[in-house]
Amino acid sequence: MQLRRLELQAIGPFSGTEFIDFDALGQAGLFLLEGPTGSGKSTIIDAIVFALYGSVAGGADSTNERLRSHHVGNNVESYVDLVFSLESGTYRVRRTPQFLKEGNKTPTAATAKLWRLSETALDLNELESAQVLATRARETGIEITRLIGLNRDQFVQTIVLPQGKFADFLRLDSASRTALLSKIFDMSSFGQIADWLRENARESQKRVAQAQQEFARAASNTATALGLETTARQELSETATGVVLPEEAKTVLAELETYTKSAQETADATAQAATQAEQVAAAATAKQREAETLAELLGRREQLLTRKAELAATSPRMAELSEQITQARKANRLATAAQAARTWQENLETAQQEFRKHKLPTGFDLATALAQTDTAPTQTSTAPTQTGTAPTQTDTAAVATGPENPATGAPTSTNGTAPSAAAPTPAPTPPFYDPEQALAHRAQALAAGEKRLRELDELSGHLRELAATEASLQDSVAAQKRDEESLQALQTRAAALAAKAQQHETELAATTEEKHAQETAASAEPELATRVDKAMREHKLATETAELTKLLQNQEAQLADCVQASAAADKHSQEVSQRWRDSIAGELATQLVVGEPCQVCGSVEHPHPASPSPQGATRAEADAAAQVATQARAELAKAEAAQQNTRARITEKQAEIGELTPATAAATLQAAQEALATARQARQTAQTLATKITTLQANIADLQTETQSLAAQSSQLQGAMENRELSIAAARQKIGGQLAGYESIHARQEATTQVRNSQKTWNQALQTVADTAHTSQQREAELAAELAASPFASGTEVLKHALEETELAKLETELENYRVETSEVTKALASPEIAQLAGQEAPDLAEIRQATQTAEAALRQARAQATSAANTHKQGSAEYARTQAQYDAWLSARGDAAPMLRLAGIANAGTESLTRIPLETYAVQRRFEQIVAVANERLLNISLGRYELVRTDEKERGTHQVKTGLGLEVIDHSATGDVVRSTRTLSGGETFYVSISLALGLADVVRAENGGIHLDTLLIDEGFGSLSEDALDQVMAVLNNLTDGGRAVGVVSHVSEMRSMIQNRLTVLPREDGSSTLKVYA
Repeated sequence: MQLRRLELQAIGPFSGTEFIDFDALGQAGLFLLEGPTGSGKSTIIDAIVFALYGSVAGGADSTNERLRSHHVGNNVESYVDLVFSLESGTYRVRRTPQFLKEGNKTPTAATAKLWRLSETALDLNELESAQVLATRARETGIEITRLIGLNRDQFVQTIVLPQGKFADFLRLDSASRTALLSKIFDMSSFGQIADWLRENARESQKRVAQAQQEFARAASNTATALGLETTARQELSETATGVVLPEEAKTVLAELETYTKSAQETADATAQAATQAEQVAAAATAKQREAETLAELLGRREQLLTRKAELAATSPRMAELSEQITQARKANRLATAAQAARTWQENLETAQQEFRKHKLPTGFDLATALAQTDTAPTQTSTAPTQTGTAPTQTDTAAVATGPENPATGAPTSTNGTAPSAAAPTPAPTPPFYDPEQALAHRAQALAAGEKRLRELDELSGHLRELAATEASLQDSVAAQKRDEESLQALQTRAAALAAKAQQHETELAATTEEKHAQETAASAEPELATRVDKAMREHKLATETAELTKLLQNQEAQLADCVQASAAADKHSQEVSQRWRDSIAGELATQLVVGEPCQVCGSVEHPHPASPSPQGATRAEADAAAQVATQARAELAKAEAAQQNTRARITEKQAEIGELTPATAAATLQAAQEALATARQARQTAQTLATKITTLQANIADLQTETQSLAAQSSQLQGAMENRELSIAAARQKIGGQLAGYESIHARQEATTQVRNSQKTWNQALQTVADTAHTSQQREAELAAELAASPFASGTEVLKHALEETELAKLETELENYRVETSEVTKALASPEIAQLAGQEAPDLAEIRQATQTAEAALRQARAQATSAANTHKQGSAEYARTQAQYDAWLSARGDAAPMLRLAGIANAGTESLTRIPLETYAVQRRFEQIVAVANERLLNISLGRYELVRTDEKERGTHQVKTGLGLEVIDHSATGDVVRSTRTLSGGETFYVSISLALGLADVVRAENGGIHLDTLLIDEGFGSLSEDALDQVMAVLNNLTDGGRAVGVVSHVSEMRSMIQNRLTVLPREDGSSTLKVYA
């Protein structure tokens, strides 16, 4: 894995936006991340780990709350944007921590997004042109873990080594180190295997116990099934429940086998007794059956003799019934013809009665028609009518409007001329109508009626043609009226369109003029935009100059204080130094010892030692005063440099803006921005007006097109109206001569239709009478022919003897049943089993039945005893077999459970384990031994062969297990021999390079464990200040070796000596407000 670039904002002490190009920073292989303590060096590592995994590198002793910068406002977004490369490609991840925005009560949730980048996009800084892989925080974390192949704990032990984690890992006790390595290497699968084995062993033990319980339950069930006495059953059940080993159960099985054999012997004896009882009961049942058969035959004989006498008594009636059936069969053959003749006679009478109900149709002169045949009866005919009296004038009176005259098609008047069209004259009263005349001369009456109907049909056809013309005339008049209204509407619409077009023309001219004015105002926009840019820059420079001026004033005051403080410190240092020099003789004199040489002259005699000066000073006081003076001079130099830097910046900015003040610059900027806004508004207004002009032009064109269309429609409509007016005049002339006094052809047509329908109904009724009379005559002739060959004199006699087929069949069935029953009774009395009886035989059924019941009761008892014994033996044998099967299952369960119990004991450090080490701990030990071996390669190099790590076993107090076995000790290969030391005896520097060796060893093993992940970037955050000069050189050599193969190694430290050793640096610079910023030296 290789870190490529990092961008962060409002993270920790970094209030602004910071950018780190790791590609450039790591070109030399080794780079330094430096800065004062607490300035934010570790925050860079926290930001990287947070970007990848959503949490900081510190782990349990740190929280994500430290990510949000306290140097920015509540609405400034905090984010980390990291680009990194793997063998599978280049990726970008962006995360924001949770924070509370201003005005909100609920914190804004953390976000994350992951992309895959191409190298081209990275080179062109087109970071948004990428494939999105995840858009949620949880999905992003899962996907990054899958891509990198390391979880967070593994990452901070392999790629990012946070501050303090080196020594922590070295100083952990055995149990804590086991837990950490198990988490890093994900040894949970071994623990899961051990748990699975333990759980399955527990289940196996349950199955063995269950099998033993099933055996005991089966033995108890067998005792119950065999029907043992309560005491024996309880003793056997208690014995079976108390067995522990399968061998102890054999006694129970033997006892149950004895009881089972005894049950079988009892079942055999009761079965034999039941067989004997069945034989006795069978003989008694056979004797009873014979006696019951004899009694039944005697009863049957008595019933047959009684029925024979009853049948003989009904013999005369059956003879009469036979004669009635014969006559009915003959009459039924003629009944159809007789009934048909009667039915048609009735139909004829009904048809005549119906005809008599019809009045003579209006305008139909039946009397004249019959008179023309020279056979018509006189008007005073006395033929009967429907009511039996002569017809009245009311029956034949014409309707008030009179009938149509077939000759002229006009209503008939009294003098034979057509009445005026305004009021038709009623027809005269015709002669009296006698329906019996028409019935008597129905042929002539039908001919006259059909002739009259044909005349009315001809007139109806002529009127239909005129009615069509009349309807067309009405439609034309209505259409003419509608067209007149449409023409008026077209003319009104044309006038409105002309007015609207004139309005649009006026508005178009005004809009065009306004558009030209707005375009002229908008043409100044480019020049005004340039003026705004210039004014904004000048305003910024003026504001910065004013701020620098205030800063310069503060710096000048501070500089004056530093000058005064430096002068005072120099003066004090000179005074203290002089007093120290003046008091050196007295100080040396206090150190003289009699008999020992003087340090100055070498004499052992000291006759006149100098006395200490009361105004003197010590060397330490002189050195302290000199150091204070040096510090004051440094502060003075720093203040002078700051003042000169500020003055130079003010001069540089004033060279560009002159004497321009922030207020003047702000006013100029505001005026320029207002002018630019006005120009831009003019450009937008001109665009809006252009759209409006286009719309008006289109509207005018549409109005012109519609006006032309309306003119064409008006011309076409006027021509159509003129042609229709000619057609209307011709239709009115054609209809006017055919009204015949009616208001319309339609009214005349309806009157004619009524007359025609009346004539047609009258004709049909008379025709029905003629057809029915003809059919009735035919049926009478047919009946007469059939009566001539029969014993019957008339059709009435035939119908008297005839019977319905169902009634006839009923009588025949009765006669047949009598004959069959008589035959069956005679046959039954003649059967051998009844004919041999004299009627005196009488068996004692009560005694015989009692004997049978006694035998059957004995049989039931014997069978019950046999069944009970058989069931006891059957159930007992089945339960005994089940007990044997449960015994075998118990043996099998014990055999199956043995391997699982042993494996579970070994995996969980039970009594079966020789090492007493759990499986997960054993796997961690092997990994830890690899880590120690790899760490020793670097440790021997750094310590020049002196130190070597070795794993030890630690016993947990109060147990017999070697719980972890991941203790660490150091072998000190000193000149006097090898000494095994505790890691807690190492000095600060020794602890550091032993820890870094162990951490790098852990990183190498984790990398190998995860498929040989390439670690192209390594960040180490540790206290290098505890190293001696030689140890620091050795550590730097190891770090330089880590850069082989193109790996970039970043070292986090504030040790000044490392600046000279590492060329590329990323420096964290504190600001006066407590925030920090970054500067890259590469």
